Amino acid sequence: MNNLRESIREACFDLAVSLMWERDNITIADIETNLAELQVITETFYNIAIFNLENIESLEGKPEILIRAIKYIENIHSIPPLRNNFEWFDYTLRAVIEIACPNNRLSRNNLEFLADIENGIADYRRNVLDEDI
Repeated sequence: MNNLRESIREACFDLAVSLMWERDNITIADIETNLAELQVITETFYNIAIFNLENIESLEGKPEILIRAIKYIENIHSIPPLRNNFEWFDYTLRAVIEIACPNNRLSRNNLEFLADIENGIADYRRNVLDEDI
C-alpha cells in the first residue's frame, strides 16, 4: 500500500509541476516561493486523490486506476491557469474515475453519450503517439 500511495503522490507531483510551468523566466529569487507552492499543490492533490482511492476500493476497482487517471489529467487537461484550482482537479478526477469505475447506473437516454465516449476512445487508440509527452 505504501508503494501505491507513493506512486499516487508522484503522479500528483508531476501534475503540479505541469501546472506550474510557464513561459516566463523564473529567477533564482523565485525558487523558494515556487518550491513551497509546489509542495502545497502536490499535497492538496494527493489528499483529494486519497479520498477518491477509498471510493474506488469500495467499488472493488483497481487502485491503479487512480494513478492512470491523474496521469491522463496531466497529459490532456493541465494548463498553468489551473494551478491553484483544486476544485477543477477534484471534479475532473471524479468524472474520469466515474467512467473507468462506475459508481452509478445510467438511464437509457445516456447510452448515446456512452457511444460517443467509445468512439473517442477508439480514436485515441488509432492515433496514439509513439512516445510519451
